[in-house]
Amino acid sequence: MKRYKPLLVLIGVTLLFSSEFLFTNRTFVYRDIYMLIYPMKIFALSCIKDGFLPFWNPYIICGAPFLAQVHHQTLYPLSILVYFLPFAFGIDLFVSLHIFLAGVFFYLLMRENELDPVSSLFASLSYAFSGIFLSTGNTIITLSTATWTPILLLFYLRSLRRESIKYALLSGMIIAIQFLSGTPDYLCLDLILLFLLTMSWTIHKKGYFPIKSFMVVGLSGIGLSLFQLLPFLEFVFLSDRMGGLSFPVVSMWSLELYEILCIFIPLGTSLPSEGYIFPYIGQKMTTSLYIGILPLIIVISTPFWKDRRFLWFWTGITIFSLCLAAGKHLPVYSFFYKYLPGFSMFRNPVKAMHLFSLSASILAGFSFNKLFSKDITKRLILFSFLYIFLYLLFDYTNISFEIGSRLKLYLSRWATLEEAFLWKHFIALNCLKVSIILLGYSLLIYLICKGKIERTFGLSCIIILTIFDLSTFNGRLNYLINEDFYRDKPKIARNLSNGRFLGDLTEKMVRYMGASTYEDFILSKEVLYGNMGMVFGLYNAGGYEGIYLKDFMFLAENVPSKVLIKIMDVQNILYYEDGKVISNKNLDSLPRAFFVKEKMVLDRKGILEYMKSPSFCPEKEVILEEEPKEMKNVKCKMKNIKCKITEYEPNRVVIDVDVPSNGFLFLSDTYYPGWKAYVDGKETKIYKANYCFRAVQVEKGRHKVEFSYLPGVFIIGLIGTVISIVIILLFIILPNKTKLHLLSKDPDDGIP
Repeated sequence: MKRYKPLLVLIGVTLLFSSEFLFTNRTFVYRDIYMLIYPMKIFALSCIKDGFLPFWNPYIICGAPFLAQVHHQTLYPLSILVYFLPFAFGIDLFVSLHIFLAGVFFYLLMRENELDPVSSLFASLSYAFSGIFLSTGNTIITLSTATWTPILLLFYLRSLRRESIKYALLSGMIIAIQFLSGTPDYLCLDLILLFLLTMSWTIHKKGYFPIKSFMVVGLSGIGLSLFQLLPFLEFVFLSDRMGGLSFPVVSMWSLELYEILCIFIPLGTSLPSEGYIFPYIGQKMTTSLYIGILPLIIVISTPFWKDRRFLWFWTGITIFSLCLAAGKHLPVYSFFYKYLPGFSMFRNPVKAMHLFSLSASILAGFSFNKLFSKDITKRLILFSFLYIFLYLLFDYTNISFEIGSRLKLYLSRWATLEEAFLWKHFIALNCLKVSIILLGYSLLIYLICKGKIERTFGLSCIIILTIFDLSTFNGRLNYLINEDFYRDKPKIARNLSNGRFLGDLTEKMVRYMGASTYEDFILSKEVLYGNMGMVFGLYNAGGYEGIYLKDFMFLAENVPSKVLIKIMDVQNILYYEDGKVISNKNLDSLPRAFFVKEKMVLDRKGILEYMKSPSFCPEKEVILEEEPKEMKNVKCKMKNIKCKITEYEPNRVVIDVDVPSNGFLFLSDTYYPGWKAYVDGKETKIYKANYCFRAVQVEKGRHKVEFSYLPGVFIIGLIGTVISIVIILLFIILPNKTKLHLLSKDPDDGIP
């Protein structure tokens, strides 16, 4: 029973942090969770219940690949919780399970490195319940990827220490799971970490096995994820990320210097609202950078201790992650942006704090036993008085306003004087709480050192105080709302027609980044902000995605909106005036599918120029990029034309056509490789029409036109994954024929 105590503690702490959403009818709503993730998971669930995979999403931006976008987590193994449990409960359990697994995996990592159970538990609490990790609950995908990092590191270290290809293959399996979990940039950070670990180990051992192991990890990870990787790469090549984003866009959410202070002052750039914590100034991705005051002080004190067997590597990673998170403020991020292939596709440098949380928690675990000395007790008391001083400074002076004005922190468009004073007292109170917690640690360590209390009891009290510390500051980082928020249809949605809608919304209408009240979220729902329309089966000509198709975005930026809303079946335009959401009918809108007799062939630049000119008449002509096959010109009056969509499903569109002439059926859905068209059961070519839409040739008369989507890259990838699994299984079954051996092996008992 004793060996399971840490596991029981992790279960208990997870339930403590999760109880408010796991055992109530409340669920997540802040930022990407309601704009992107919730609608997409509802859509995926509906498709899977109907018995097919959602390869295509017809509900936003005139249609876009769905399964190819890895952040939807369609094929992520733990998404099964969402697919087979009541939806809101499945989401809540999904988050709770990942928090628990992160703690367990980190505990196992520490035990692998021969730490005692208490030190391992202490380190796992610092990682799994840090503000850096828990802040990602409002996106879920980053939480999912970060969960697997400790177990990836565990398997990879075993591979290096035992010179075992088997554990390298297991590491590759974790890499594949991380990729399916939906955050390629977090995975990129983990691969950078493995590479640095490989180089460190190679130099230390003066052998080549670490390089072989790293290559096996990469190749097996690629092979096992091919069924998702190939569709993803195809999409990326056609997206706005291809060729890289500009440096200002990539480095937008860089960690500011004053935000680094929030590692020491809990929630220093945040603000409470309705009992929850929201970002107030600075970047909006990571609400809290707090890993616990005792782990932090241990990390700061580590360089002063003599035992440096493991010190330099993980201290280096800690410093490296801070430099990387600083983004545009230091040359490290710009170096990777320029010279690391693919790095320019990733945004938000603050994500590098993931590595800070990992490395700092490792250092805290290794150095935990150094606590029991007079020096650390004095140091804790000194820090306690320092925080009391900060409390007095912030609460009884206007120094926070002085600093804020110099840093221009109060020039935010949403800041008010009332919020500024609330923020001032909030950070002062947090400093006071930290000082009290530090005094508690000091007393416990003093009593243990003096033998006044049993060591086991004292260590238990330290763990309890650590849990209290983390729950005090990181316990309510994710806003929760009643599940009915996603069920009750907004009033405006009841008045929309079957065509697409488009929101003509100003920044004043919904405080996206600053949304922090129940009224803000209700308003965002009423105007169908982001992808909320998907929840209620409504089609949005716009929408919110992590990655967009390049052609569609380029068209939207270069062609007048009046032309676009005409050809994209935009029948309703939403406005926000005088506190009311208004839907205006667009009387110029063309149907989603319609017939035209005439065509024009131009190059891509010419297409844009022509679509901007008054001569363009989309109801009469279609613009193609290549010459279609020759068809007889039938003279007739363009009357009694029938183009009726009879089936409109995610992967399939069926249109009944009855036309008096040869011509083209235009469909205002996005052109994308993998779609096939059939006229009366016979496959026909799909032409890229009007820059980024679809058209097929039809002859005079009545026809049934069917569009279907089953991406060939998915089938190829699936075959590749099956072959990879077979090869890996053969390696495991026949180890003597496949396992690589080196002639010599030196024992190692710690992280380099």
